[in-house]
Amino acid sequence: MSEYQEYDLIETLTELGLEYKQRGKELELFKCPFCEQSRTKKSDHFSFRRDTGQFKCIKCEERGNLVIFRRMMGMEPFLHKTYQQLNQKKVKEYKNQPDNFYTRYSEIRGISVETLKKYGVGQFKDGKLGSCRTYQYVDTDGKIVNVKYVNKDKRMRTESNAKKIYYGLQFVDFEKDYLHIVEGEDDVHAMIDMQVDNVVSIPYGAGSYSPEMGKINAKFKTLYLLFDNDSKGQEGAEKFSHKAGVWKCKNVHLPFKDARECLLNGIDLFGIERYKNKSNQFEYSIEDKLRPALSVEERWSRYYSSLNVGGLMFQYNLFDAVIGGLRPGEVMSVVANPGVYKTTLLMNLIIKMASKLTEGFILFFSLEMAVENEFERELGIISGKTRSYFKQNMENRFVTDTIKNAALKELNRIYVSDESFINLGQMIKIIERTEEVVGEKCLMVACDYSDFVDGEKAGKEYEIIKEVAGGFKSRICRGLGVAGIMLYQTNRDNKKPTDEVYARSGKGGTPIEAGSDFQLGLWRNNGIVGRFTKHRRLNDNWNGQPWPYFKLAIPDVKTYKIANIYEIARPNQEESQF
Repeated sequence: MSEYQEYDLIETLTELGLEYKQRGKELELFKCPFCEQSRTKKSDHFSFRRDTGQFKCIKCEERGNLVIFRRMMGMEPFLHKTYQQLNQKKVKEYKNQPDNFYTRYSEIRGISVETLKKYGVGQFKDGKLGSCRTYQYVDTDGKIVNVKYVNKDKRMRTESNAKKIYYGLQFVDFEKDYLHIVEGEDDVHAMIDMQVDNVVSIPYGAGSYSPEMGKINAKFKTLYLLFDNDSKGQEGAEKFSHKAGVWKCKNVHLPFKDARECLLNGIDLFGIERYKNKSNQFEYSIEDKLRPALSVEERWSRYYSSLNVGGLMFQYNLFDAVIGGLRPGEVMSVVANPGVYKTTLLMNLIIKMASKLTEGFILFFSLEMAVENEFERELGIISGKTRSYFKQNMENRFVTDTIKNAALKELNRIYVSDESFINLGQMIKIIERTEEVVGEKCLMVACDYSDFVDGEKAGKEYEIIKEVAGGFKSRICRGLGVAGIMLYQTNRDNKKPTDEVYARSGKGGTPIEAGSDFQLGLWRNNGIVGRFTKHRRLNDNWNGQPWPYFKLAIPDVKTYKIANIYEIARPNQEESQF
């Protein structure tokens, strides 16, 4: 687009879905995409010059050429840009107002005087707009980089060629992993009065976005969008989320039009948190999740934060000593010969993990067994009772209440999907919908087992295994930030249950090994024997080589409980509890 052509302008507007009409030498839009003000008369509109591609909004005075417009709409990257340096002494004077200005503002808008003064709300007599309220946009270094001027008729403008940053940025705590984003300055003030922290507003209504805002968004794990609860606000929230990253945006549906009306109607911090727990994500494609590459500063921040991440502990001493906890994004694959209790081991692991959780949950995809059979095993593990015992005592209220209460206490951090033969995309949707319903983060995904995960693409067995093993690691565990355990059968080389399992013994071999941070092999040898055949990191608590062989105490075939796991030097040798 180095040389302007009118068809470039038409294609740009069509791609963005912006309505326009031709009037002489201009193309007029029905509303400004930046200040979102609709055209009410001929002299009051946003228009492009058809011959040059230059644009201008009469209301907010945003202007530039087609290339600048495409960059501001997120269609092209911004190159280095020099912004206007505001006269700090002059713009700071706007907030030096008599107390009766803040008292009147507080009475009309319902915002506390303390908050208005904290954010530097002021007034200024503008040559075009007349007497205006002023809102100062302060960068992270404490410098005022933009000012918005709004008159009593809600006509507005900002400083020309100024930075397009969030309002309220000077009070954001970047140590926290979330950011609340609202549509207007008074919505920020209202949220602060409701005791909500880390709040900013977008500068030009629901459709605005800029590279400066993108850089701020990248510093947070979750963005809560509290846009206006009307059609325009929700449409803007969806557009914003696709630019900011749908995977990290949570759309919050407020009970009233905006945050200020929530404040006026008595909504407090606990009310906002309740609606946040019901937030949802917009539909998105794989392309929506693609994010820019990380700078060294961002990589350092990620690495430094990871030093404090201990991961989920297995609550079996041997596993915890060797692995040191399974962290978000990591996968442990269990590759086992038939008949070695791999599902039983998995269920014992997640039950012991869940018993120590105080927040978050584990999601178990029981693809092989019906939920009723799976739950029966869970009850046997936590109570030590058999199916026949449950059946014989169905009419005994004391027994059933005791077992039910034990389940509610020990299994309340485990959720089980009753779907079967689903693909990775469907698994992701189930995880996200469960998080939405539960209102907490999924910490681990466990899957029993890979043969019941369908490939999204048609292909041979090896190609499907490659898709499932790689996708479970990249799309689910890394993409959603959860730990994962996947069960696999051994390949045809392992013809007997007693054949030892090696790094590439899994069905599909290399793809399973490549998609694992830890790979655990299980086989029979005077009991159940296994060892780690792959280990991504050398844990500080374990420096032995090779990774130890271990032995599972044979689970009770009626209750499925595994009492303990023992270390042994080699199979058939004397064991000692680790």
